[in-house]
Amino acid sequence: MANASNKGFEAATFVGPFVTRELLAGFRKLGLPLGDLCAAAGMAPEELMDPAARIPTAVHRTLWREAERLSGDPSIGFHSAQAIPMTALGGPIGQLAAVSETGLDAARHLARYGRLVGDGFHVELVEDDTAATLEVRVAGAQDTAARHTCEAFFTVLWRISREMLAEPPTPTRVSF
Repeated sequence: MANASNKGFEAATFVGPFVTRELLAGFRKLGLPLGDLCAAAGMAPEELMDPAARIPTAVHRTLWREAERLSGDPSIGFHSAQAIPMTALGGPIGQLAAVSETGLDAARHLARYGRLVGDGFHVELVEDDTAATLEVRVAGAQDTAARHTCEAFFTVLWRISREMLAEPPTPTRVSF
């Protein structure tokens, strides 16, 4: 279950470097002009691809909005996440998920280290005897860029679980 509300949640300031690198890799695979996207965001491609740089959230959101505008694709979050090369998927969190024995273990890693995605990205895993619920909150959720972030996140999560886990989880419900 994805919860895109930002109730009681502070605005984000930075996004982790692996997130922006994955995003640009997906955009590149979709044939979007990276130079134009980066120019709209006010940063050079080299700055955005720097593996040590934490990118301002405003820049990240501008990339999403500009990618949607240039592509004309209202589902750019979903499609860009499908295009990211498997070797780049999920950064350090994806690597933890890949070495997890079960989907539940992967979700536990994600909940523990989700803040590596960004300051305004919160993942919570709620477990009981019958189910586990993964809740994601993105600061500024009223923004279309936050919607794309959530769609991309869950697409990446689904790809990792399907392609890398010995026993991928079977969701019973997904909601945004």
